[in-house]
Amino acid sequence: MKAINRKRGALAALSMLGMAQMAVPAMAQDQAQSANSPANHEHAAPAGQGQKAQPDPLDAPARAAMQLLLQHKPQEAYDMLAGPRAEVDRRVAEDRKNGLVYCAVSMTEAISYTLLGAAAKTRAKVLLPSACHVLYISAYAQSEMGHFDKGMALMEKLTDLAPQNSQYLSELGFAYQRSGQATKAMGMYERARDTADLAPTPDLVKRRKAVALRGIGYLLIDKGDLDGAEKAYRTSLEIDPGNPTATNELAVIAQRRPK
Repeated sequence: MKAINRKRGALAALSMLGMAQMAVPAMAQDQAQSANSPANHEHAAPAGQGQKAQPDPLDAPARAAMQLLLQHKPQEAYDMLAGPRAEVDRRVAEDRKNGLVYCAVSMTEAISYTLLGAAAKTRAKVLLPSACHVLYISAYAQSEMGHFDKGMALMEKLTDLAPQNSQYLSELGFAYQRSGQATKAMGMYERARDTADLAPTPDLVKRRKAVALRGIGYLLIDKGDLDGAEKAYRTSLEIDPGNPTATNELAVIAQRRPK
């Protein structure tokens, strides 16, 4: 029987480009949701004045850099965000003097971080989505240029600020997997699976959970745990029926089982 080809780079229909393309139309919605969140403390209007929150100055360069990425100009995109990256670092360093600091791309996620602060009995500052976008786009740009270690370091910084963002966790899991760090990759995929319910829409909840399960399944095949891998892939197909990656990997599992 001919061996079935496993496309490691598409193990979960996951790539930073694919995620970036999904993020473009969502950026405006993310910004609006988080700006309206009671958890967000940036650019709040003084009480009683009824002023609208001012747009984050990081938003425009993040949008412009995203468009450069989609035009396959990663170096230009990365260079454009040099100033915004420095501003994110400045904000994080300043706010960490007073407590925990996170960035969130949805109201649900922002609220979850304020609850983490409450549990720790400390202040939790939640930065607007553009802070997340700046780091995410920068990480993708580095990966597109073949600088995978630099891209991974930026994703680590991002998941430190957004520890319950399933999309970012899966991306970091993929980066770890690509670098041969299977244990770290599994940890990220498991966290991505467990935090997918915080995604802002039911469709994204399903999509992100399925992505994480496919990553878990792939690693379990490599580990030789075919039963565990099959369970992960079949569960992913219940969420995302007909996914070709999961279907292909189930065929790989069947082929590797003793006859």
